[in-house]
Amino acid sequence: MLWTKDEPVRAMEPGQLLRIMSGAPGTVRWSVDRWKSSATRTLEPTGDVMANLSGYSTTLGPFDEKTWGVEFAFVEEGGPGTHTVRVVRPRGDGQ
Repeated sequence: MLWTKDEPVRAMEPGQLLRIMSGAPGTVRWSVDRWKSSATRTLEPTGDVMANLSGYSTTLGPFDEKTWGVEFAFVEEGGPGTHTVRVVRPRGDGQ
């Protein structure tokens, strides 16, 4: 699942990876327990000519169905700006 500021995703299925892309270098602080604990990841240079993507990215996950969601913030931006991506079962999964 690809998250960008121009096309933020709000949900992903269990087992998927979350790739966070930005146009600038930086650090992402993230949490899966509503900020009781957190970790950081550096956005690394990336480029994918075929997909017309370039910039900086990091990948989180995969997350299982017990994970309610992933929250993250760009450290350098400061202030408000926390983003949340929920981990949800696909529709039609009768469990």
